[in-house]
Amino acid sequence: MAEWEAELEEALKELEDLEGLEGLDDFGTGAPLNVGDCWGRATTVDHDPRSCDEPHVFEVVGVHEGFEAPEGEGLAGMRAEEEAKEAICEGLFAEYFGVPYNDQPLPMILVTPEPVGMGSDRIVCSAYTTRSEEHTSPFSIG
Repeated sequence: MAEWEAELEEALKELEDLEGLEGLDDFGTGAPLNVGDCWGRATTVDHDPRSCDEPHVFEVVGVHEGFEAPEGEGLAGMRAEEEAKEAICEGLFAEYFGVPYNDQPLPMILVTPEPVGMGSDRIVCSAYTTRSEEHTSPFSIG
């Protein structure tokens, strides 16, 4: 286990060296995702915003600007950052749908913070049913 953690620590340091690179935001699409945008396909990597009437996997339920990662290093720091992002997304989910994330009816709609670029303080929170199920209308609860 210690060997695996050491490898992960080294990989994290290498990623930190890449933070200053330009052109990595939104995976090169040039179009940032905003609340209400739908995006993603089941069989391809596609971060371009699209109409929710077109086939899509994800729907943006919220965008948080100015995210500051909690203090921490290594695996503990990564876990703390992910938990903080998930809490933000669950709150934005509740605002968007008017139902607390953990009180929604079945079938459950999941929410996830999506990457927008290394070193970005922007969190895009997207709802989805599964990462392979496409939809042709906006999500609704109830």
